[in-house]
Amino acid sequence: MPANLPSRSDRLPTPSEVDKQVLQSLPPSLIYALKEVTIDKTTESYGWDYELVGYRLQGAVPAQDVEAGRKIILLSMLRADTNLIDGKLAELRISTISRNASIEDLTMLFRVFGDLCAEYPADVAVDALRWWARNEKFWPALSELKVELDRRVKKRRLMLAALESARD
Repeated sequence: MPANLPSRSDRLPTPSEVDKQVLQSLPPSLIYALKEVTIDKTTESYGWDYELVGYRLQGAVPAQDVEAGRKIILLSMLRADTNLIDGKLAELRISTISRNASIEDLTMLFRVFGDLCAEYPADVAVDALRWWARNEKFWPALSELKVELDRRVKKRRLMLAALESARD
C-alpha cells in the first residue's frame, strides 16, 4: 500500500460509536439525569418509529457535573481537519457520477463542500461522505450533504443544548 494512503486500521469511529463513548464518559449524575425527549411517528419504511427532538435534565445535577459534561461533548465536536476532508471529498468525487468541471470549478466545489464538512466533527464528516459514496449514484447537492451531516451530529448537539440551558 502506498505510504500516503491510510490503512484500514486508521478507521475513525462512527458517529454512533462516538455518541456512545460520549454518553459513557459523562459524570454519573448526568448519565442518570439526561433523558431523551422523543416524538412518536410512523414512517413508510419502518412503520412505527420515533424521532429524537431533545434532551432534558431530570432532577438536580451539580453545576460542576454539567460543566464537565459540556466539556466532554464539546471535545467530541471539534472540527474536522481540512486535509482529511479533502481526501474524503476526492474519494466521493471518484465514487459518484458528476458533471465535467474545469480545474477552477473543481477547486471551488471542493472549497465549498470542504468548508461545510469542516464545520462538523471528523467522525461525522467522514461517515456522511462514505455513506454517500456507497449509497448514492450522483454527487450530492450541498443541501443534501448538510442533511446527512446534521443527522449524524444531532444527538451531540441536542445533549449540548440541554446542558447549555441547565447553565442558565
